[in-house]
Amino acid sequence: MPVSPSPAASPCNKCGACCRVLTLEQSPQEVRALAAVTKVLGIPSDAIFAAEHWHPLTREEAVQRNPFYTARLKPGAYLYRCDQLGDDGRCTAYEVRPLVCRGYPWYDQPRRNMALPDPDCGYAADVVSDAGNPSRTSGSNPSCPQSSSGHPPQGE
Repeated sequence: MPVSPSPAASPCNKCGACCRVLTLEQSPQEVRALAAVTKVLGIPSDAIFAAEHWHPLTREEAVQRNPFYTARLKPGAYLYRCDQLGDDGRCTAYEVRPLVCRGYPWYDQPRRNMALPDPDCGYAADVVSDAGNPSRTSGSNPSCPQSSSGHPPQGE
């Protein structure tokens, strides 16, 4: 079942920046192992899609693909690219994309300050600062707390 966007969420501007560099908390070997187990058991899993379509990137390759976002990720993050991202920045597997893609970036959680993949991302949130003044942010605050994947921990 698709995850519907939060009514408060800003619209996606379809720039494709979020798909040029992907992060997971799992190594490529862990992704393949999880995919194999869930496939054998018949359990739907994002790991199956990731094992088939997400390919590891070196930090240098990730910087070439999206320097803005990669600079905001932890040094030891597992980085990937998706082979389903078209040259036009659109998903070629949109109808069968995994839940991790369908729910991005809020995953039915309240909007929050987080590292977004592009300074002009359509999902930039209006954040109220401690002083009570609204400010527009695209995750440009590198000290912003976030999970290592930029996504909520699994199981939440």
